[in-house]
Amino acid sequence: MTQHYIEDDAIALIPYTEEDASDFCACWQDDATQRGYNFILPENGQVDIFGEISAFPFWAVAVDKCTGNRLGVLRLSPDEEHPDLAIWMYPAHRGKGWGGRAYRLALRYLFAHGYDAIYAGCFPHNTPSLRILKKSGFIRWPEGDVKETSVFDGSEIIMLGFQCQR
Repeated sequence: MTQHYIEDDAIALIPYTEEDASDFCACWQDDATQRGYNFILPENGQVDIFGEISAFPFWAVAVDKCTGNRLGVLRLSPDEEHPDLAIWMYPAHRGKGWGGRAYRLALRYLFAHGYDAIYAGCFPHNTPSLRILKKSGFIRWPEGDVKETSVFDGSEIIMLGFQCQR
């Protein structure tokens, strides 16, 4: 049996390993993923901006317990003051409820392991992620808003800040 962080009747969150990197990089080749994070994949196709796996207190792969399919990745930033939980659902598994279920499961795990608040950032055009945050109990946290320049058209965009308390 594979080690897992937490599971419910349908999903297990298991530790991310180097073997998961190819699926994660493939996810980044998707236009919606890049727009959702205001990031264009480098020409070499490598996502090397994330550092070592061990630098993150929580980095998990969501797995469908029935099929064994890997559904996406969740990762908590190492920021101790405002730990940010990010999610990347693989394109084939979007729009089916898996993302919200995995996100809420990750929150349950993190709150059970001593976190009092979790933060998240999301661009206004990323409606699937906004929906996940709302259904997961996040509220707007304007202090966390970050102005950025769109890498796609040069316009100013704002990543909206959100927080969820235990």
